[in-house]
Amino acid sequence: MGSAVALFLTCLTVAATIGLALAEKHGLLTLLSETPTSLRAGMQVFVYLLAGVLIFFAMRARTNRGSHLRQVHHDLAQRTLQLEASQAELSAALAMAKIGSLVYDFSSDTVHFCAETARIFGLQPDSAQNRTPDLTYVHRDDQTRVLQAREAAMQGQSFDIEYRVLLGDDVRHVRSKGAVTFTADGAPVKALATVQDITERKRTSAALRAANAHADQAHRAKTNFYTAVTHDLGQPVSAIALMVDVIAKSESQVPQKLVQNLRVCVSQMSVLLTGLIESNKLDAGETVPVVSDWSVQEMLTAVVSVHAAAAQEKGLQLYLRDTDAWTCTDRKLFQRIVGNLVSNAVRYTREGTVMVTCRKRAGKRWIEVWDTGIGIPDNKLDGVFDEYSQINPDRAFGGFGLGLSIVARVSQLLGLQVRCRSNFGRGSMFAVELPDECGRVSVSPRERRSIARGIRVGLVEDNLMLRESLAAALQSNGLTVVGATSAADLLASLADQWPDVVISDFHLLNGETGIDVVDATRAAFGNQLPCLIMTGDSSVEYLQAIASRQIPVLQKPLKLVDILAFIDEATRRRGVAGPEGVPVAVSDR
Repeated sequence: MGSAVALFLTCLTVAATIGLALAEKHGLLTLLSETPTSLRAGMQVFVYLLAGVLIFFAMRARTNRGSHLRQVHHDLAQRTLQLEASQAELSAALAMAKIGSLVYDFSSDTVHFCAETARIFGLQPDSAQNRTPDLTYVHRDDQTRVLQAREAAMQGQSFDIEYRVLLGDDVRHVRSKGAVTFTADGAPVKALATVQDITERKRTSAALRAANAHADQAHRAKTNFYTAVTHDLGQPVSAIALMVDVIAKSESQVPQKLVQNLRVCVSQMSVLLTGLIESNKLDAGETVPVVSDWSVQEMLTAVVSVHAAAAQEKGLQLYLRDTDAWTCTDRKLFQRIVGNLVSNAVRYTREGTVMVTCRKRAGKRWIEVWDTGIGIPDNKLDGVFDEYSQINPDRAFGGFGLGLSIVARVSQLLGLQVRCRSNFGRGSMFAVELPDECGRVSVSPRERRSIARGIRVGLVEDNLMLRESLAAALQSNGLTVVGATSAADLLASLADQWPDVVISDFHLLNGETGIDVVDATRAAFGNQLPCLIMTGDSSVEYLQAIASRQIPVLQKPLKLVDILAFIDEATRRRGVAGPEGVPVAVSDR
């Protein structure tokens, strides 16, 4: 506002001056001599005041102008400081991220770079160098790719390339991204690029790959170990179990205490072997749930009946609260979970009761197993589901630390929760979530019947001990057994005698498999011949090969009751008669 007034007064003064000059030229000023003194004095005062006002506003305008310039200078200084601080923060951030910048000016042949770029390439920390970009610092195995990226950039393409930089004996990994700018007529102006030191990331990635490779190798070694153990232990365990059955049925005087001790040893070995097999299957991802609707009462009744004898022997009360619940999940896997929980409860309870019940809690249904056993210390509750974790170090209780870990892993496979509560010295409660049903399909339990005697079984097993033990066990149940070591040996031993069932081990001598035995015997005696394969191998490819041929499989260690159940079902389905002199006849003979 002061500047505008000063300009107005200046113009007014100039106009007055020009007017006075013109008045003097035309003789008008002579008239002023006749003007009264008071009027002339007033005019002089007016002129002086006008000049004073003019000078005042001019000085004020100058002062304001100076203040404005000082404010502008202050603001500029502040912005400069802020910019420098921002640049320092950016430089620090880039340094932490190990990212630098680089600008190559084609006209001056000058490379401009920041301190981080200088560090990456081992250059002096100057802001610019008269230096045409070369490849002396690039690893020779990466020079071709860098040249190709530069040529593409000169054609207007952006580039993003990783390469190695040699700094003496030190090798650094670098990632560079950028592009070239051009004039309107296509002449290159500048090459702009970011440069990032990714050495640590590369080394970490390499270490991670090495660790993963080591873990994979360890996993394969563990799987191979489990496979070998389950196969090599499966043979003698199966043989011992079958010999115990033979001894128990023998008419000779065999001390029952010896038979009982043998049964206990076989039971413990079978538990360990079964646990190893199931753990191996879960590790290998071979266990695939088969979901269906089924009665919870039937499953729990089966579990309790299996463990009733062990509970009775210890003087425990094992009872089940009835339930009308149905559920939808894999019955075999779920029954394994509950079976492990009941087995643990019986094992770790010296006296009192073990109760199995179905309850609703927090809007969910649970299968709960309660016991009055030794309980679990508070410091062991968190790791109670860990593999090989021992609830109590007292070996008098038995167990191998696999049961609860399998419970946790199978529950996770089925998408179910498990929980535990314990009062040390007074008992524990383990529970597994029970899913809702998904469309009930009623299934009546099959009535168990005694197997027909006189059935002829073709048995192929290259392990002499297991073959003789299994043959003796089957013969003690009234079956006729023709043993062999291969498919050719079995066919030769059978001659014109038709088998009712063929049972074969999977891995035989000279690379022969149980599938080969099934193919050979069915080719000779008809495709409807019931066949069963025994194996201790849980490898995915072998199990899939057997399943693809729709051949039933029994995992070792073998249980005679399972073999007899298969023979009973298979022969009844084909119409094989009993031993009362009625000929054995089937439709495809």
